[in-house]
Amino acid sequence: MTTLFNTLMIRTGQRLLQQYRYPDDLEWHWSLGYCQGDGCACVGTLDNAALRQLLPVLAKRKSLSIGTQQALASVLSLSLSPVTVSLTLSRRGGRATHAGCIQIEILDFPDAEEALYQALYHALRQDIDILCAVAERQGYQLLDATSPPYDSDVLFERRTRHFALRAIAEAHDDGRDSAEDPAFWDETLDLLLAHGARLLTLRLELVCLTTGDCLARDWQSEVLISANQPVRQWFNREVLPELVQAARHAIEQTRLAYQAIRSAA
Repeated sequence: MTTLFNTLMIRTGQRLLQQYRYPDDLEWHWSLGYCQGDGCACVGTLDNAALRQLLPVLAKRKSLSIGTQQALASVLSLSLSPVTVSLTLSRRGGRATHAGCIQIEILDFPDAEEALYQALYHALRQDIDILCAVAERQGYQLLDATSPPYDSDVLFERRTRHFALRAIAEAHDDGRDSAEDPAFWDETLDLLLAHGARLLTLRLELVCLTTGDCLARDWQSEVLISANQPVRQWFNREVLPELVQAARHAIEQTRLAYQAIRSAA
């Protein structure tokens, strides 16, 4: 998977953690290849403060009853040792990466409160399963939005009598640094996830229809194409002069080569 996809996926994971009221420093793992065992999983630690903030949200999402939420809040506040939760990724199932691989361990919970322990465990399990399922669904959306189409990778072609200009989507690692401000991607993510936009690397080719030779080639990274958007609105025409100039140079070099062969003959 490309750096671009990973960058988008990291920010998507952060946004989902914030939306579901989990600490956004939890670490995401994913494997998204339309294979059995694929999915998303988050690991890390929920400290006592994070758990206390999460309890009302779990009740609001119907994972806990109000009474159980209040009882758990009392336990978290009065426990001699701070109650924390450890989320780790088990690899006993092979290379699978999904919510079912997450091991939930509640630490320093009072032994006398077994029923509340079980209630918290099952609420966290249910909520994390939902969170990871949403991350998986959005991950596949991003994978489709940043990958070449399955049916055809030629996004458009314009022809004259002897030449064709083509824009071709291709998998290409643009080397973008994921450490930059993650919020930079929020507007783009909204377009990709909610409005059917695509973010692609394009290979531009100027081809001779007589010989089939590619006379000039160039790339454009991170081209955002909204759903049903006309080509003229996303295609950068400023690259055409350099592409045409490169094609003319290739034609001239070929002419000189043939001229040299004829002279030698």
